[in-house]
Amino acid sequence: MKFLLEIKSPDSALERTKTIAQKEGLSPKTEFHITIIGRETEDAIFEKLDTVSTKVKDEIKEDINVLLKKYTWSHTLLDEYFLITKQYTDGEERRSIIQTIELTELADFYSKLNSILNTLFLTPFPHITLYTTSTRPDKKLRGIGLYSNDQFLSLNPQKIIPEQFAV
Repeated sequence: MKFLLEIKSPDSALERTKTIAQKEGLSPKTEFHITIIGRETEDAIFEKLDTVSTKVKDEIKEDINVLLKKYTWSHTLLDEYFLITKQYTDGEERRSIIQTIELTELADFYSKLNSILNTLFLTPFPHITLYTTSTRPDKKLRGIGLYSNDQFLSLNPQKIIPEQFAV
């Protein structure tokens, strides 16, 4: 049920933020995507589906797949970058540089997804992860899921102006 839009490497954004990434000890991602349905949302969907019959579960899954295919998922990369840090309950700390994107269909998708599931999922904060690191070696290239604008703001994002870090 997790749904990621694979995108080509945002080379100019990587180049523009490379100096600050190196200064902060972050590594470039090796693949790039836009998260439509992330892990936490996927877990909540499956938890919800566990409460219904197999027939209803299959119908809901089909409705969600049809909904996902309804959109073109066209996006625009914005010239806006942030350094974010998140502390996890297991003691891990992850840091990432993200680039914001415009993905106008996302709010409508979540409105319809909530209607199908009778849930109140918030619209995720649209972004792509450019660079990342973690205190856990096995998660050094994982990004930070941002499941709402409020969650993004709670991480005290630091706006990056690439020109300030140009060599």
